[in-house]
Amino acid sequence: MAVNDFDLEMAIVATELITEFGKDVTYYQNNNTINPITGELTTSETTFSIRVAPPSAVNISNVDNKVIQAGDMEVILDGDITFYPEAQDILLLDGIRYNIVAVSPLYSGDLIAIYTIFCRTTEGV
Repeated sequence: MAVNDFDLEMAIVATELITEFGKDVTYYQNNNTINPITGELTTSETTFSIRVAPPSAVNISNVDNKVIQAGDMEVILDGDITFYPEAQDILLLDGIRYNIVAVSPLYSGDLIAIYTIFCRTTEGV
């Protein structure tokens, strides 16, 4: 599927809304590398300062009680970010650490307009 003017406009609208109404968060991307000679696993972290749409409780239709559970949060990320969000990454929002458990991109044509990330905190558990 090709990218057309409508797709570009929808991506721009998503970016503008998140920029205007979003919250500042810190996103930690976990990077794992295996040394092919020693088999040793090296873990590092890349930090991004981004804006996200205000979080909301997970939509009950997304709950599968396997990966996504009642009590999880949904957070919308701009599709125009410089990295690909993945499960196992971390989101620091309002001083609370959330573990990302699933990521769902929403496409407009061939462009990712937004990512919905499903995250869970272990605080208070």
